[in-house]
Amino acid sequence: MKNLVARTVRAYLGHRCLADSTETVKLGGQVYFPPGDVAMRFFTEKHQEHLCIWKGMSHYFDVVIDGESYPELAWKYIETKHEAKQIQDLICFSSKVKVRAGWRWLGRSKLSRR
Repeated sequence: MKNLVARTVRAYLGHRCLADSTETVKLGGQVYFPPGDVAMRFFTEKHQEHLCIWKGMSHYFDVVIDGESYPELAWKYIETKHEAKQIQDLICFSSKVKVRAGWRWLGRSKLSRR
C-alpha cells in the first residue's frame, strides 16, 4: 500500500526547485518523487550499486546546477525488497535538499509557516 502524500510536494536545493509532484510516496521518514516530476536534466546517474538491507539496491545521482556539483544528492531503488516495492524507481533526496508540502517543511527540518 502506498503512503501517498495528498498535496503538492516540492524539493528545493537553495532556491532551485528540483521536484514538484502531487504523487509522492512517504516511507520511513523520506519522501520519494516520480522521476517524471523531477528536473532530471540536472541529474547524472551513477551506476555504482549500494545496498540497503531493508529497502534494496540503489543507484545515486550527482546533481550539477549552474556549474556547481552536488555529489550523491539523490538516489533511487532499482531493486526493492517486498516491503519497499512502492518506492522502486522513485527519486529521494539527501538532507541537503529541503522538501515541503504547501508551506510545511517535511523530513528533518520540520518548519511550518508562522
